[in-house]
Amino acid sequence: MKKTLLLWMLTAFVSAQAQDAMNLVNESMKAYGGGSWNKINFIKTHYYSHNYWLEQSENPEGPFITSYEDVFEIRSISDTKLYQKKESKHLLTIKPDTSELIVNNDYGMMRYGSFAMPFQPTSGFMDRSKSWLYYCPIKLLRTISGSALTHNGKVTLSGTPHHEIVFSSKELSGKILINANTRLLTEAYIESYWPSEYYFSIWGKFQTRIQYSLYSLHNGSKLYPHQWNITQNGQPWQQITFSQIEFLEKTNEEVFHISNEIKTKTQVPVKANDVKPTFEKIKEVAQGIKLIEGAWNTGWVEQEDGIVIVEAPISSGHSKSMIEEIKTRFPNKPLKGVIVTSDAWPHLGGAREYMAENVPIFTSYLNENILNKLARADYSIQPDLFDKRKSKPIFKWIQSRVTINDKNIPLTIYPVNGEGGERMVVVYFPRQKLLYASDLIQYLDPSQKIFFFPEYLNEVREVIKKNNLDVETIYAMHLEPTPWKEVTNFLDKLE
Repeated sequence: MKKTLLLWMLTAFVSAQAQDAMNLVNESMKAYGGGSWNKINFIKTHYYSHNYWLEQSENPEGPFITSYEDVFEIRSISDTKLYQKKESKHLLTIKPDTSELIVNNDYGMMRYGSFAMPFQPTSGFMDRSKSWLYYCPIKLLRTISGSALTHNGKVTLSGTPHHEIVFSSKELSGKILINANTRLLTEAYIESYWPSEYYFSIWGKFQTRIQYSLYSLHNGSKLYPHQWNITQNGQPWQQITFSQIEFLEKTNEEVFHISNEIKTKTQVPVKANDVKPTFEKIKEVAQGIKLIEGAWNTGWVEQEDGIVIVEAPISSGHSKSMIEEIKTRFPNKPLKGVIVTSDAWPHLGGAREYMAENVPIFTSYLNENILNKLARADYSIQPDLFDKRKSKPIFKWIQSRVTINDKNIPLTIYPVNGEGGERMVVVYFPRQKLLYASDLIQYLDPSQKIFFFPEYLNEVREVIKKNNLDVETIYAMHLEPTPWKEVTNFLDKLE
């Protein structure tokens, strides 16, 4: 009898919480304009966007490289349709880049001038675009109104009381903060998972935070926030400010048109975790030193007493495939270590697999925070081996040179300690007069022998000078083996 009564009381409490949450969501919808939104299906806007390049910056904790976008957009709040025309200004550009993005349900495409192409299977554009549609507070409220809701009581935000509503549905899960005075959304927290977007995929399930402000009244009845500040995985991602907004029942849906030609070329999005090394593109840099060419090069060094892998890019699945290949080729040789030469995600995206296998990870001591963050990432949606084993990672933090000895192919790891390469290390093979330069050397125009960002090249030259290295050949994550003389000739011409 007592158990039955307790169960009834608990059920009644949960039911009351859900009803209270639903009432608050309905009140919030009314605060935005209530019935005036009933016939609105599209929002046409013009906005300016300040973007942070989380995946490209020199320091993973900021400051971040920025870009600026001037965007015309039409979005559906009733369906999965999106049109954007962008002018982007960013690093090394004077004239803006112009592009168009179109999403129509399960199809997406990009247009650059007269050239059109479907979303590439590993671009993550579809993941990001579908999530972007839900950031609109009206679509968000409409979506969660039919989901499981819980009112977690009040919280204080910037001194103002807010109702915290937790929601969970097939489409979305997360929470919203409703201003207790205005009933408008101040913040939304959405659980995100973008498995086909290379950078964000390595963080598994992460949180998107949208802050809404600068509310304005439209047509005497509709309130809408003119500023959105968006944070991804705890870091600033976008700040957008609307300059024009129109609310439409209908629009010319020709802007969402995707031709049959584009549709037939569309490939199913590929999860970053399913991308494998291109073992058919193995190149011998020197005897016992192999390079696997790809979008992000990796490779290995065959020493007498074991194998050293250079770089852990892309994903746990990519590293799993690499480890299996090494074990097949060298069944009697252990993995002595993996060298992660940079804090950038292309270098460490697959490090969790090596953590799980208790393979020592050699990297700069400055990368401790980001690798620990990667180890803590939530992989519950698609568990990897590290998630299952909960192994204790073996890190070899490098502050000064570290040698991994071998009678034939000894190698020494040197910290770069430069402005751009502050968190990078390079790998020197003295007997081969060979240097692996992490991400610091790549061509801007190979046909003209023009290299990207001379400062990075100069930092490599400084490492060579400081440590009296004898280098004849150099290679890197985005550079095949190249005479070091080509690099020094380029630098000399700049003087």
